[in-house]
Amino acid sequence: MALPVTSRPRIEEPIDSFLERVSFSASVPLGRLHDDLGLRHRQRSFSPAITLSSDARRRLAQWTGLAKSDVEQHTLLGRFPCLVPSGVEASSRGIVKAAHSRWFFLSHSRFCPQCLATDGSWRVSWRLPWTVACPTHQTLLADSCPGCSRNPREYRHGAATKRDPERPVDPRLCQQSSEPGPLGWATPRCNKPLGAQHAGAATRPQLQAQEKVLTSLSVGTRLFQTELTPEHFLETAVDISRLGLRREHDSRRLFPLRNIDDSVKAITVISQVMKANDPAEAARFIRDASSSTAEWTHNEVLKTVSNRHGPLAPVLDHLLAGAGRVSTRLRRGQLFFSVTEASIEQVPVLLWLCAVPNRLRTQMKPKHMQFLMSLSLARMITGTWEDAAEGLGFPGDRGRAWSKYLVNKTPATARSLIPDACQSVMKDLPAAPKQPRLPLDNLRQLEQLPDPVCGRADETQWCPCRKP
Repeated sequence: MALPVTSRPRIEEPIDSFLERVSFSASVPLGRLHDDLGLRHRQRSFSPAITLSSDARRRLAQWTGLAKSDVEQHTLLGRFPCLVPSGVEASSRGIVKAAHSRWFFLSHSRFCPQCLATDGSWRVSWRLPWTVACPTHQTLLADSCPGCSRNPREYRHGAATKRDPERPVDPRLCQQSSEPGPLGWATPRCNKPLGAQHAGAATRPQLQAQEKVLTSLSVGTRLFQTELTPEHFLETAVDISRLGLRREHDSRRLFPLRNIDDSVKAITVISQVMKANDPAEAARFIRDASSSTAEWTHNEVLKTVSNRHGPLAPVLDHLLAGAGRVSTRLRRGQLFFSVTEASIEQVPVLLWLCAVPNRLRTQMKPKHMQFLMSLSLARMITGTWEDAAEGLGFPGDRGRAWSKYLVNKTPATARSLIPDACQSVMKDLPAAPKQPRLPLDNLRQLEQLPDPVCGRADETQWCPCRKP
Protein backbone atom coordinates (compact mmCIF):
# COMPACT_ATOMS: atom_id res chain seq x y z
CA MET A 1 0.00 0.00 0.00
CA ALA A 2 1.55 3.30 -1.11
CA LEU A 3 0.24 6.25 0.85
CA PRO A 4 1.62 9.80 0.54
CA VAL A 5 2.52 10.36 4.20
CA THR A 6 2.99 8.46 7.41
CA SER A 7 0.81 9.80 10.21
CA ARG A 8 -1.19 8.84 13.26
CA PRO A 9 -4.50 10.17 14.55
CA ARG A 10 -4.36 12.48 17.52
CA ILE A 11 -5.82 11.55 20.90
CA GLU A 12 -9.60 11.01 20.59
CA GLU A 13 -9.53 12.05 16.92
CA PRO A 14 -12.04 10.09 14.78
CA ILE A 15 -10.88 8.40 11.60
CA ASP A 16 -12.89 10.66 9.28
CA SER A 17 -11.31 13.81 10.73
CA PHE A 18 -7.87 12.19 10.70
CA LEU A 19 -8.12 11.31 7.01
CA GLU A 20 -9.41 14.77 6.12
CA ARG A 21 -6.51 16.36 7.99
CA VAL A 22 -4.02 14.12 6.18
CA SER A 23 -5.74 14.82 2.87
CA PHE A 24 -5.46 18.58 3.34
CA SER A 25 -1.91 18.68 4.73
CA ALA A 26 -0.55 16.36 2.01
CA SER A 27 -2.70 17.79 -0.80
CA VAL A 28 -4.06 14.32 -1.55
CA PRO A 29 -7.67 13.73 -2.67
CA LEU A 30 -9.70 12.28 0.17
CA GLY A 31 -11.13 9.76 -2.27
CA ARG A 32 -7.68 8.32 -2.87
CA LEU A 33 -7.10 7.76 0.82
CA HIS A 34 -10.46 6.00 1.06
CA ASP A 35 -9.52 3.84 -1.93
CA ASP A 36 -6.18 2.82 -0.44
CA LEU A 37 -7.75 2.01 2.93
CA GLY A 38 -10.73 0.10 1.60
CA LEU A 39 -13.23 2.71 2.74
CA ARG A 40 -14.84 3.51 -0.60
CA HIS A 41 -18.06 1.53 -0.86
CA ARG A 42 -20.92 2.41 -3.15
CA GLN A 43 -23.51 1.59 -0.50
CA ARG A 44 -21.55 2.63 2.59
CA SER A 45 -23.94 3.49 5.44
CA PHE A 46 -21.66 5.01 8.04
CA SER A 47 -18.81 7.43 8.33
CA PRO A 48 -15.42 5.92 9.33
CA ALA A 49 -15.90 7.84 12.58
CA ILE A 50 -18.61 5.34 13.60
CA THR A 51 -17.11 1.94 12.82
CA LEU A 52 -14.63 0.23 10.47
CA SER A 53 -14.57 -3.04 8.60
CA SER A 54 -11.92 -5.57 9.61
CA ASP A 55 -10.07 -4.91 6.33
CA ALA A 56 -10.02 -1.15 6.95
CA ARG A 57 -8.75 -1.71 10.50
CA ARG A 58 -5.96 -3.92 9.18
CA ARG A 59 -4.89 -1.38 6.56
CA LEU A 60 -5.01 1.52 8.99
CA ALA A 61 -2.98 -0.44 11.54
CA GLN A 62 -0.39 -1.24 8.87
CA TRP A 63 -0.17 2.38 7.75
CA THR A 64 -0.15 4.10 11.15
CA GLY A 65 1.80 1.44 13.06
CA LEU A 66 -0.97 1.20 15.66
CA ALA A 67 -2.47 -2.03 16.93
CA LYS A 68 -5.91 -2.88 15.56
CA SER A 69 -7.42 -2.35 18.99
CA ASP A 70 -5.87 1.11 19.13
CA VAL A 71 -7.23 1.95 15.68
CA GLU A 72 -10.67 0.95 16.92
CA GLN A 73 -10.37 3.52 19.73
CA HIS A 74 -10.64 6.23 17.06
CA THR A 75 -14.17 5.17 16.15
CA LEU A 76 -17.28 5.86 18.19
CA LEU A 77 -18.28 2.21 18.66
CA GLY A 78 -14.70 1.21 19.43
CA ARG A 79 -14.23 3.99 21.98
CA PHE A 80 -17.64 3.33 23.60
CA PRO A 81 -18.55 -0.34 22.96
CA CYS A 82 -21.50 -0.04 25.34
CA LEU A 83 -23.36 1.87 22.59
CA VAL A 84 -24.18 -1.43 20.88
CA PRO A 85 -25.90 -3.89 23.25
CA SER A 86 -24.22 -7.22 23.88
CA GLY A 87 -25.34 -9.89 21.45
CA VAL A 88 -26.54 -7.39 18.84
CA GLU A 89 -25.06 -8.01 15.43
CA ALA A 90 -22.90 -5.09 14.31
CA SER A 91 -24.77 -4.84 11.01
CA SER A 92 -26.10 -1.65 9.49
CA ARG A 93 -29.58 -2.44 10.77
CA GLY A 94 -28.31 -3.32 14.24
CA ILE A 95 -26.26 -0.13 14.52
CA VAL A 96 -29.16 2.05 13.40
CA LYS A 97 -31.45 0.43 16.01
CA ALA A 98 -28.76 0.91 18.67
CA ALA A 99 -28.41 4.59 17.76
CA HIS A 100 -32.14 5.10 18.21
CA SER A 101 -32.36 3.28 21.53
CA ARG A 102 -28.98 4.27 22.99
CA TRP A 103 -28.84 7.82 21.70
CA PHE A 104 -25.70 8.48 19.67
CA PHE A 105 -25.26 10.46 16.48
CA LEU A 106 -24.75 8.51 13.28
CA SER A 107 -24.95 11.55 11.02
CA HIS A 108 -24.29 14.49 13.30
CA SER A 109 -21.43 15.84 15.37
CA ARG A 110 -21.02 18.82 17.61
CA PHE A 111 -17.74 20.70 17.57
CA CYS A 112 -15.64 23.20 19.45
CA PRO A 113 -14.88 26.16 17.15
CA GLN A 114 -11.64 26.96 18.99
CA CYS A 115 -10.37 23.37 18.70
CA LEU A 116 -11.00 23.33 14.95
CA ALA A 117 -9.43 26.74 14.49
CA THR A 118 -6.36 25.61 16.44
CA ASP A 119 -5.51 22.16 15.08
CA GLY A 120 -8.39 21.07 12.84
CA SER A 121 -9.04 17.92 14.93
CA TRP A 122 -12.52 16.70 15.73
CA ARG A 123 -13.27 14.41 18.71
CA VAL A 124 -14.94 11.02 18.86
CA SER A 125 -17.03 12.02 21.89
CA TRP A 126 -18.55 14.96 20.00
CA ARG A 127 -20.88 12.42 18.39
CA LEU A 128 -22.48 11.69 21.77
CA PRO A 129 -25.44 13.82 22.88
CA TRP A 130 -23.97 13.71 26.40
CA THR A 131 -20.99 15.84 25.26
CA VAL A 132 -21.90 19.52 25.55
CA ALA A 133 -18.67 21.39 26.30
CA CYS A 134 -14.97 21.54 25.55
CA PRO A 135 -12.92 21.10 28.76
CA THR A 136 -9.85 22.65 27.11
CA HIS A 137 -11.46 25.95 26.15
CA GLN A 138 -14.35 25.75 28.66
CA THR A 139 -16.94 26.62 26.03
CA LEU A 140 -20.16 24.98 24.94
CA LEU A 141 -20.00 22.99 21.72
CA ALA A 142 -21.62 24.26 18.52
CA ASP A 143 -24.11 22.36 16.39
CA SER A 144 -24.26 24.38 13.19
CA CYS A 145 -22.08 26.07 10.60
CA PRO A 146 -21.94 29.90 10.85
CA GLY A 147 -22.53 30.10 7.09
CA CYS A 148 -25.22 27.60 6.08
CA SER A 149 -26.64 26.92 9.58
CA ARG A 150 -26.47 23.14 8.97
CA ASN A 151 -24.48 20.60 10.88
CA PRO A 152 -21.16 20.01 9.07
CA ARG A 153 -21.33 16.23 9.59
CA GLU A 154 -25.00 15.71 8.84
CA TYR A 155 -26.08 14.40 5.44
CA ARG A 156 -29.56 13.99 4.03
CA HIS A 157 -29.15 10.44 2.74
CA GLY A 158 -27.58 7.97 5.16
CA ALA A 159 -24.91 8.64 7.74
CA ALA A 160 -22.10 9.36 5.27
CA THR A 161 -21.65 10.85 1.83
CA LYS A 162 -22.14 8.36 -0.99
CA ARG A 163 -19.43 9.93 -3.13
CA ASP A 164 -15.96 10.70 -1.83
CA PRO A 165 -14.55 14.06 -2.96
CA GLU A 166 -11.76 13.82 -5.52
CA ARG A 167 -9.86 16.67 -3.88
CA PRO A 168 -8.23 17.47 -0.53
CA VAL A 169 -10.65 18.27 2.28
CA ASP A 170 -9.98 20.75 5.07
CA PRO A 171 -11.68 19.53 8.30
CA ARG A 172 -11.81 23.12 9.54
CA LEU A 173 -14.26 24.10 6.78
CA CYS A 174 -17.93 23.21 6.36
CA GLN A 175 -18.31 20.54 3.65
CA GLN A 176 -22.04 20.94 3.20
CA SER A 177 -23.30 21.95 -0.24
CA SER A 178 -23.52 25.69 -0.84
CA GLU A 179 -27.18 25.24 -1.79
CA PRO A 180 -29.73 22.74 -0.47
CA GLY A 181 -29.71 19.52 -2.45
CA PRO A 182 -27.81 16.22 -2.92
CA LEU A 183 -24.12 16.29 -2.00
CA GLY A 184 -21.81 14.81 -4.62
CA TRP A 185 -18.07 15.10 -5.28
CA ALA A 186 -18.55 17.98 -7.74
CA THR A 187 -21.09 19.91 -5.64
CA PRO A 188 -19.93 23.41 -4.61
CA ARG A 189 -19.27 23.46 -0.85
CA CYS A 190 -20.12 25.99 1.84
CA ASN A 191 -16.43 26.19 2.91
CA LYS A 192 -17.21 28.54 5.79
CA PRO A 193 -14.54 28.32 8.55
CA LEU A 194 -16.18 26.50 11.46
CA GLY A 195 -13.88 28.28 13.88
CA ALA A 196 -15.88 31.44 13.22
CA GLN A 197 -18.96 30.01 14.95
CA HIS A 198 -19.78 31.63 18.29
CA ALA A 199 -19.65 29.36 21.36
CA GLY A 200 -20.96 30.31 24.78
CA ALA A 201 -19.07 29.77 28.00
CA ALA A 202 -19.48 26.45 29.83
CA THR A 203 -19.93 26.45 33.60
CA ARG A 204 -17.91 24.32 35.97
CA PRO A 205 -20.94 22.18 36.98
CA GLN A 206 -21.60 21.45 33.30
CA LEU A 207 -18.02 20.33 32.74
CA GLN A 208 -18.10 18.17 35.88
CA ALA A 209 -21.41 16.59 34.91
CA GLN A 210 -20.10 15.81 31.43
CA GLU A 211 -16.92 14.26 32.83
CA LYS A 212 -19.00 12.09 35.17
CA VAL A 213 -21.16 10.79 32.33
CA LEU A 214 -18.31 10.13 29.88
CA THR A 215 -16.23 8.36 32.54
CA SER A 216 -19.19 6.18 33.48
CA LEU A 217 -19.70 5.27 29.82
CA SER A 218 -16.11 3.99 29.74
CA VAL A 219 -15.61 2.26 33.08
CA GLY A 220 -19.03 2.10 34.73
CA THR A 221 -20.12 3.63 38.03
CA ARG A 222 -22.09 2.99 41.22
CA LEU A 223 -25.71 3.91 41.89
CA PHE A 224 -26.39 3.72 45.64
CA GLN A 225 -25.08 0.23 46.50
CA THR A 226 -25.28 -1.21 42.98
CA GLU A 227 -22.34 -1.44 40.61
CA LEU A 228 -23.31 -0.45 37.06
CA THR A 229 -21.42 -1.62 33.99
CA PRO A 230 -21.05 0.96 31.19
CA GLU A 231 -23.92 -0.73 29.35
CA HIS A 232 -26.23 -0.62 32.37
CA PHE A 233 -25.21 2.96 33.09
CA LEU A 234 -26.10 3.98 29.54
CA GLU A 235 -29.56 2.42 29.84
CA THR A 236 -30.02 4.23 33.15
CA ALA A 237 -28.79 7.54 31.69
CA VAL A 238 -31.28 7.32 28.83
CA ASP A 239 -34.12 6.60 31.26
CA ILE A 240 -33.13 9.49 33.54
CA SER A 241 -32.99 11.82 30.54
CA ARG A 242 -36.45 10.79 29.40
CA LEU A 243 -37.79 11.40 32.90
CA GLY A 244 -36.00 14.75 33.20
CA LEU A 245 -37.32 15.89 29.81
CA ARG A 246 -40.79 14.68 30.73
CA ARG A 247 -43.50 15.78 28.31
CA GLU A 248 -41.12 18.11 26.47
CA HIS A 249 -40.66 15.46 23.78
CA ASP A 250 -42.91 12.62 22.70
CA SER A 251 -40.20 10.75 20.81
CA ARG A 252 -38.27 7.96 22.57
CA ARG A 253 -35.66 7.99 19.81
CA LEU A 254 -32.50 9.98 19.27
CA PHE A 255 -33.96 13.38 18.66
CA PRO A 256 -34.77 14.61 22.20
CA LEU A 257 -31.10 15.51 22.75
CA ARG A 258 -30.37 17.16 19.40
CA ASN A 259 -30.83 20.49 21.16
CA ILE A 260 -27.80 21.30 23.29
CA ASP A 261 -29.96 22.86 26.01
CA ASP A 262 -31.73 19.51 26.42
CA SER A 263 -28.35 17.76 26.54
CA VAL A 264 -27.12 20.11 29.28
CA LYS A 265 -30.29 19.47 31.26
CA ALA A 266 -29.92 15.71 30.77
CA ILE A 267 -26.31 15.41 31.93
CA THR A 268 -27.04 17.69 34.89
CA VAL A 269 -29.86 15.51 36.23
CA ILE A 270 -27.89 12.31 35.44
CA SER A 271 -24.94 13.59 37.47
CA GLN A 272 -27.23 14.59 40.34
CA VAL A 273 -28.96 11.21 40.44
CA MET A 274 -25.63 9.35 40.37
CA LYS A 275 -24.35 11.40 43.32
CA ALA A 276 -27.60 11.18 45.33
CA ASN A 277 -27.37 9.70 48.81
CA ASP A 278 -30.60 7.69 48.53
CA PRO A 279 -33.48 6.99 46.13
CA ALA A 280 -35.66 9.68 47.71
CA GLU A 281 -33.08 12.37 46.96
CA ALA A 282 -32.61 11.04 43.42
CA ALA A 283 -36.37 11.15 42.85
CA ARG A 284 -36.42 14.76 44.02
CA PHE A 285 -33.74 15.70 41.49
CA ILE A 286 -35.74 14.12 38.66
CA ARG A 287 -38.94 15.75 39.85
CA ASP A 288 -37.25 19.17 40.00
CA ALA A 289 -35.77 18.75 36.51
CA SER A 290 -39.15 17.96 34.98
CA SER A 291 -40.96 21.06 33.80
CA SER A 292 -44.35 19.45 34.43
CA THR A 293 -45.94 19.74 37.87
CA ALA A 294 -48.57 17.05 37.21
CA GLU A 295 -48.37 13.85 39.23
CA TRP A 296 -46.56 10.88 37.74
CA THR A 297 -48.66 7.93 36.69
CA HIS A 298 -47.68 4.27 36.56
CA ASN A 299 -48.46 4.05 32.84
CA GLU A 300 -46.38 7.11 32.11
CA VAL A 301 -43.38 5.63 33.87
CA LEU A 302 -43.77 2.34 32.02
CA LYS A 303 -43.82 4.23 28.72
CA THR A 304 -40.85 6.42 29.62
CA VAL A 305 -38.31 3.96 31.02
CA SER A 306 -36.91 0.87 29.34
CA ASN A 307 -36.72 -1.29 32.49
CA ARG A 308 -39.15 -0.61 35.31
CA HIS A 309 -37.33 -3.11 37.56
CA GLY A 310 -33.78 -2.05 36.68
CA PRO A 311 -31.31 0.00 38.76
CA LEU A 312 -33.75 2.92 38.89
CA ALA A 313 -36.55 0.84 40.46
CA PRO A 314 -36.30 2.37 43.98
CA VAL A 315 -36.13 5.87 42.47
CA LEU A 316 -39.21 5.21 40.35
CA ASP A 317 -41.04 3.93 43.43
CA HIS A 318 -40.40 7.25 45.15
CA LEU A 319 -41.50 9.16 42.06
CA LEU A 320 -44.78 7.25 42.15
CA ALA A 321 -45.21 7.40 45.92
CA GLY A 322 -47.41 10.50 45.63
CA ALA A 323 -49.51 9.34 42.69
CA GLY A 324 -52.05 6.69 41.82
CA ARG A 325 -55.27 5.44 43.37
CA VAL A 326 -55.80 5.61 47.12
CA SER A 327 -55.04 1.92 47.64
CA THR A 328 -51.87 2.19 45.55
CA ARG A 329 -50.65 5.23 47.46
CA LEU A 330 -51.36 3.56 50.79
CA ARG A 331 -49.34 0.52 49.73
CA ARG A 332 -46.45 2.70 48.62
CA GLY A 333 -46.63 4.61 51.89
CA GLN A 334 -46.37 1.31 53.70
CA LEU A 335 -43.23 0.49 51.70
CA PHE A 336 -41.48 3.81 52.21
CA PHE A 337 -42.39 4.70 55.80
CA SER A 338 -41.91 2.57 58.88
CA VAL A 339 -45.29 1.81 60.46
CA THR A 340 -44.36 -1.27 62.49
CA GLU A 341 -44.43 0.56 65.81
CA ALA A 342 -48.20 1.09 65.56
CA SER A 343 -50.58 -1.86 65.91
CA ILE A 344 -54.03 -2.38 64.44
CA GLU A 345 -55.47 -2.32 67.98
CA GLN A 346 -54.54 1.38 68.30
CA VAL A 347 -56.75 2.39 65.35
CA PRO A 348 -60.35 3.34 66.33
CA VAL A 349 -63.28 2.26 64.18
CA LEU A 350 -64.02 5.95 63.64
CA LEU A 351 -60.94 8.13 63.47
CA TRP A 352 -60.80 11.05 65.86
CA LEU A 353 -62.62 13.88 64.11
CA CYS A 354 -59.87 16.31 65.08
CA ALA A 355 -57.41 14.14 63.13
CA VAL A 356 -59.38 14.47 59.88
CA PRO A 357 -58.10 17.48 57.89
CA ASN A 358 -60.62 20.28 57.37
CA ARG A 359 -60.44 19.83 53.59
CA LEU A 360 -61.70 16.24 53.96
CA ARG A 361 -64.43 16.82 56.52
CA THR A 362 -66.71 18.61 54.08
CA GLN A 363 -66.32 16.13 51.21
CA MET A 364 -68.81 13.51 52.48
CA LYS A 365 -70.66 12.49 55.63
CA PRO A 366 -68.25 13.05 58.55
CA LYS A 367 -68.55 9.51 59.95
CA HIS A 368 -68.10 8.01 56.52
CA MET A 369 -64.85 9.96 56.12
CA GLN A 370 -63.75 9.04 59.65
CA PHE A 371 -64.37 5.37 58.93
CA LEU A 372 -62.56 5.53 55.57
CA MET A 373 -59.56 7.16 57.28
CA SER A 374 -59.51 4.44 59.99
CA LEU A 375 -59.81 1.71 57.36
CA SER A 376 -56.97 3.30 55.37
CA LEU A 377 -54.76 3.50 58.46
CA ALA A 378 -55.46 -0.15 59.21
CA ARG A 379 -54.57 -1.08 55.65
CA MET A 380 -51.22 0.72 55.91
CA ILE A 381 -50.43 -1.40 58.96
CA THR A 382 -51.75 -4.76 57.76
CA GLY A 383 -51.13 -4.52 54.01
CA THR A 384 -54.57 -5.57 52.71
CA TRP A 385 -58.15 -4.32 52.96
CA GLU A 386 -59.29 -7.74 54.20
CA ASP A 387 -56.84 -7.80 57.10
CA ALA A 388 -57.68 -4.18 57.86
CA ALA A 389 -61.38 -5.04 58.17
CA GLU A 390 -60.73 -7.98 60.46
CA GLY A 391 -58.40 -5.84 62.59
CA LEU A 392 -61.19 -3.31 63.09
CA GLY A 393 -63.58 -6.06 64.21
CA PHE A 394 -65.79 -6.89 61.23
CA PRO A 395 -65.70 -9.56 58.47
CA GLY A 396 -62.68 -9.38 56.20
CA ASP A 397 -64.68 -9.70 52.97
CA ARG A 398 -66.33 -6.34 53.77
CA GLY A 399 -63.04 -4.44 53.77
CA ARG A 400 -62.45 -4.23 50.03
CA ALA A 401 -66.10 -3.61 49.13
CA TRP A 402 -66.62 -0.90 51.75
CA SER A 403 -63.36 0.86 50.99
CA LYS A 404 -64.13 0.86 47.26
CA TYR A 405 -67.60 2.27 47.90
CA LEU A 406 -66.36 5.02 50.21
CA VAL A 407 -63.45 6.01 47.98
CA ASN A 408 -65.80 6.26 45.00
CA LYS A 409 -68.12 8.46 47.06
CA THR A 410 -65.20 10.79 47.79
CA PRO A 411 -64.69 13.54 45.16
CA ALA A 412 -61.68 12.85 42.94
CA THR A 413 -59.99 16.09 44.01
CA ALA A 414 -60.01 14.95 47.66
CA ARG A 415 -58.94 11.32 47.21
CA SER A 416 -55.25 12.20 46.89
CA LEU A 417 -55.40 13.86 50.34
CA ILE A 418 -56.28 10.63 52.17
CA PRO A 419 -52.85 8.88 52.03
CA ASP A 420 -50.99 12.02 53.17
CA ALA A 421 -53.48 12.57 56.00
CA CYS A 422 -53.11 8.95 57.10
CA GLN A 423 -49.34 9.27 57.08
CA SER A 424 -49.58 12.36 59.26
CA VAL A 425 -51.71 10.52 61.82
CA MET A 426 -49.44 7.48 61.65
CA LYS A 427 -46.55 9.48 63.13
CA ASP A 428 -48.44 9.89 66.43
CA LEU A 429 -50.42 6.64 66.43
CA PRO A 430 -47.81 4.48 68.28
CA ALA A 431 -48.58 6.49 71.44
CA ALA A 432 -52.33 5.82 71.26
CA PRO A 433 -53.99 3.40 73.74
CA LYS A 434 -55.85 0.27 72.69
CA GLN A 435 -59.18 1.19 71.08
CA PRO A 436 -62.56 -0.50 71.70
CA ARG A 437 -64.25 -2.50 68.92
CA LEU A 438 -67.95 -2.11 68.15
CA PRO A 439 -70.09 -4.37 65.93
CA LEU A 440 -70.66 -3.13 62.39
CA ASP A 441 -72.82 -5.12 59.97
CA ASN A 442 -73.34 -2.43 57.34
CA LEU A 443 -72.33 1.14 56.59
CA ARG A 444 -75.71 2.51 57.68
CA GLN A 445 -74.77 1.62 61.25
CA LEU A 446 -71.88 4.12 61.12
CA GLU A 447 -74.24 6.91 62.18
CA GLN A 448 -75.06 4.96 65.35
CA LEU A 449 -71.43 4.68 66.47
CA PRO A 450 -70.13 7.21 68.99
CA ASP A 451 -67.19 9.39 68.05
CA PRO A 452 -63.93 8.85 69.96
CA VAL A 453 -63.63 11.53 72.61
CA CYS A 454 -61.18 14.32 71.76
CA GLY A 455 -58.55 15.08 74.36
CA ARG A 456 -59.42 18.75 74.23
CA ALA A 457 -62.88 17.95 75.63
CA ASP A 458 -61.70 15.34 78.13
CA GLU A 459 -58.13 15.60 79.40
CA THR A 460 -58.16 11.96 80.41
CA GLN A 461 -58.57 10.85 76.80
CA TRP A 462 -55.80 10.53 74.20
CA CYS A 463 -56.10 11.94 70.69
CA PRO A 464 -53.60 13.11 68.05
CA CYS A 465 -54.32 16.81 68.61
CA ARG A 466 -53.61 16.56 72.33
CA LYS A 467 -50.84 14.23 73.33
CA PRO A 468 -50.37 13.46 77.06
